[in-house]
Amino acid sequence: MDTQIGVTAPAKINLRLKVCGLREDGYHLLSMLNATLSLSDALAITRTATPGVSLRLDPQHALPGLGAGPENLCVKAAAAYLAQNPLAGGVAIDLTKRIPIGGGLGGGSSDAAAVLMALNQMSERPLDRAALFKLALRLGADVPYFLAGGLCWVGGVGEECVRVDPHPLAGNECILIDPGFPTATAEVYALSRRRAAIKPTPDQPLARLDQPSRETILELIDNDLWPFVEELKPALKTLRAVLGTFRFAKCGLSGSGSTLFLVHVSRDKFEPSEITEIAGALRPFKVNFLVTNFLPNPKSHVK
Repeated sequence: MDTQIGVTAPAKINLRLKVCGLREDGYHLLSMLNATLSLSDALAITRTATPGVSLRLDPQHALPGLGAGPENLCVKAAAAYLAQNPLAGGVAIDLTKRIPIGGGLGGGSSDAAAVLMALNQMSERPLDRAALFKLALRLGADVPYFLAGGLCWVGGVGEECVRVDPHPLAGNECILIDPGFPTATAEVYALSRRRAAIKPTPDQPLARLDQPSRETILELIDNDLWPFVEELKPALKTLRAVLGTFRFAKCGLSGSGSTLFLVHVSRDKFEPSEITEIAGALRPFKVNFLVTNFLPNPKSHVK
């Protein structure tokens, strides 16, 4: 039995996000094509003699708005796991945060999934995969996906997760553009309801992903939330227009923002001259951009 486990929690982007309906409880039914990236948080989970859950944040990577209290998804995940499948003693979590908050990259959800998997590995009576997925879904719509990772179609409110294999972008570069400010998911969806501009329609990208290719993935890049994110954050509309001028790359929005991304249309890596061109175009906006890589599909089963 392990008493300490070190894990990474990768970021994700939504290559595709379509709103397919609205439940009576207010949750939106989504159809998403997600992919994990090499950008990641780092966690160390340690079993302790003292009961309870504690979280320590690495002060070298402190982010505004990130707390270590019971509202943190790491703490919620550990508490939920221990309530369902108790371990002797308690748990101490050390978190090094590198994924921006409020950027649509799923950092908090990924951290929660990493905690669940680590605690399950530590347990003498681990939960089966289905039980772990149900527990993850209670924590948030993105958490079950991070138990799977890689390239997946995710549907409903996160309860449907289907691996897309092979992963045609595995190892390819993906450029993330962080504008330096977050967007609030609740505000974006509230605005979409007020505008009543989204006409929910069925979305079945899996029918086009039976034999996935780069071309198919690029064709599927889309996000129904663009208009509302741009209305709330006009600077993103300007950024999108600039990024749309690069003929060598396809631009997308992850989640409800605020992170934008670029995927090369024909190669697995960007040329140095292309990176220079992107940096020059973004310089007046004083934004951060990072070259990351798409992670390959894990060997583990989705469920």
